[in-house]
Amino acid sequence: MSTAPAASSEPEIKKVSDLANDLTLARDNAPSQGRGRAIFLVGAGCSVSAGIPPASGVAKHCAVKLAQTYSNGVFQGDDAEAALEWLQKEGKVELVGDYALRGDGSHWGALYSHFFESHLKSPNQQREIINEIIDAANDKLNWAHACIGELVALRYVHTVLTTNFDQLVLQGIIRTGVLPVTADGLEALNRITGKPRRPQVVHLHGSMHTYNLRNSRTALNETSQDSGALSMIHGLLQQCDLLVVVGYSGGEEGIMELLSEATRSMPQLVIYWVTYQQGHDNLSENARALLSGENKFTVWGGTADKFFGDLMAELRIGQPAWVADPIAVLREQSERLQPPEEELEGVRILVEAFKERVAFADLPESRWPEAEQVKVKAADKRARREFAAAREILEQIDLSTDVDAARLHALNAHSMFEEDWQNGVASPTGIAMLESAIDEFSTLVEKTAGPTRLDNILSLANALLDLNEATPDTDENRAAGEAALRRVVEVVEAALPNYPPDAASLPNARLNLLLAQALQALGERTENDEQLSRSEAAYKVAIEGFAANRDPDGRVNDAKSGLAALLQIQGENGGDAEKVRRAVMLHREMIDGARGGERSKEEAGPLENLAGSLRSLASMVDEAEAQPLLLEAKSALERVVVAYRSEGDLEREQAAAHSLAEVDDAIAALS
Repeated sequence: MSTAPAASSEPEIKKVSDLANDLTLARDNAPSQGRGRAIFLVGAGCSVSAGIPPASGVAKHCAVKLAQTYSNGVFQGDDAEAALEWLQKEGKVELVGDYALRGDGSHWGALYSHFFESHLKSPNQQREIINEIIDAANDKLNWAHACIGELVALRYVHTVLTTNFDQLVLQGIIRTGVLPVTADGLEALNRITGKPRRPQVVHLHGSMHTYNLRNSRTALNETSQDSGALSMIHGLLQQCDLLVVVGYSGGEEGIMELLSEATRSMPQLVIYWVTYQQGHDNLSENARALLSGENKFTVWGGTADKFFGDLMAELRIGQPAWVADPIAVLREQSERLQPPEEELEGVRILVEAFKERVAFADLPESRWPEAEQVKVKAADKRARREFAAAREILEQIDLSTDVDAARLHALNAHSMFEEDWQNGVASPTGIAMLESAIDEFSTLVEKTAGPTRLDNILSLANALLDLNEATPDTDENRAAGEAALRRVVEVVEAALPNYPPDAASLPNARLNLLLAQALQALGERTENDEQLSRSEAAYKVAIEGFAANRDPDGRVNDAKSGLAALLQIQGENGGDAEKVRRAVMLHREMIDGARGGERSKEEAGPLENLAGSLRSLASMVDEAEAQPLLLEAKSALERVVVAYRSEGDLEREQAAAHSLAEVDDAIAALS
């Protein structure tokens, strides 16, 4: 039987909007000269989209290099698995214990430190490896770090701690015109202060330019024992309002011990830990320990680029200023650049020519033609979540000839419906927006090809499902809802042959989830067992596909929840306790993987679903099995009551309390 964790032992699940609120409260304005009161800690996950691999990718690079070197060039190619096989065969690596081969590839993470501890021990060798990897990325800057730089420039964040060797944090900040203080080694930590006048970047493991990179387990653990590092972290956290962790798993003992020790005297420190996948089951034990107690939160963010895009939208920033107006950056540089005081005519001419070119580029007639800026302006409005304004801007151009603009126009219509539907009731205006989006996506499906067509198919199917949900379930409207569902089935089944699970498992999973949801809704409406069976099969394929791709959309729980509801319906209708038992197991999986104490309204729904399945199963089994099931249902509903009460949702609290009373009665009846 699953047991509810103590409220203080698990972090509370929050949304990006909650983090945006706390960042806004921690922000300083320019006249105050403060740099904000928030600190970011970023890890390897923030650099992946810039071409910088995580630890497992570095380990693969090391394996290939070691195989080539030890074999005197006999081993050729860049196949890391083949390189590891060669190293094992030649006795260079013993793949046992933590290094034993695993189907999910997790052994590469353990091999990262092993290669640096046992083979590439020299600081020069380590620096060479790291620089090869960073150079291979061709000095790219991803959206995550561009946004970090803007948050620093706008005084939301004063210090960025990074476990990465790359210079992406520095690049992101410098592009805003701000030059931060940097510390890329333990010996430079005396530059860092808890209340800085200039923003700060701290490379906790050293940077690509540091002579002694901290790669081995011994070197990483030394960080936690360094008095200067502990003093620096303690001073920073003591003066900040919140710490935000992004792109970091918390698996390194050294850094996590440092944070744990520094926060021991600050139990109420606000910490947001942004996760790549939904749920707490992917957090390391060290991260779970750090996030135990008051003011500790997790936020599902997906990829770093997605998370920072969402955060910038919630803050109504949209995009970095230098991306929005690159000429303004040149203008500022022109104003700062001073001609030499001496009579260096050649240099004076160069400086004046630069200023003149910038001034010319800044003239209205020299700037990008207004007509070409329409999509960009609309995209900026959408990035700020100003959907109506974005849609209005796009209507200045011919959408019939520009599929990108037409898709943006349709997306904004769907978003306007979603905003209108937040309270669960769609207005006629919201429905009109949704119907417009459906018409526009339908046209785009016919006009596009490749990945863009798939995007439009997915958008169309999602909009049709929303139309079914938003249509009142009356005799008058039931046919319209069923028509929307049948169209989803038709559109998705036509697309699926182009995306087989073995060749394109993620698109296949996305399509199968939509197919499963449509078939389930149809089967329930019409009591069609064949449609329900097809829905079950589609859910299973979707779950496998999302899991195989580490669930970048955060949709695996949607698929599990849908399948659990379907199994419960099938089990109840057919008197099949095993199907209901499987539904219970799925609900437990979701709750155990996304625990957040007893305070989060986000978890109330899954807990209620679990309680419903437990009660259903209890009614189908003997008394000996029924009693623990009902006790588990009681525990779940007690958490639901607390969650709704903490959010001030009296109506749902009372409904949950009523269900709890019914469970108590059922338990008493068994006694």
